[in-house]
Amino acid sequence: MDRVSEAVVFGGFLLYYGRNQRLAELLLAFSVCILSFLVSYTRARAEGLGVDCEVGLLPRPGRVILLALGLFFAVPTGALVLVGVLSLITVVQRIGWVWEKTKNVKSK
Repeated sequence: MDRVSEAVVFGGFLLYYGRNQRLAELLLAFSVCILSFLVSYTRARAEGLGVDCEVGLLPRPGRVILLALGLFFAVPTGALVLVGVLSLITVVQRIGWVWEKTKNVKSK
């Protein structure tokens, strides 16, 4: 349900930018949506490997808060850029974390 609720928020951005023919912002919103899902996905995959992965700069509550603040202060594009950059950093942090935790584990 968490990803569904995030998808609804990003769907709103996509609809808004699409209806107003703002292609650059539409692509930004789509990219940030993918990055946001990757943050959750990397954690889920890590936990599937038995690695606790509550690391990273911007977990889901932070993404929600930043997007809400961006809408509240009428700077949605700025909020999307910030969430996108911080989400990318978080994905890299989580991949690095899992890499460190599993690099000495032998595969079958």
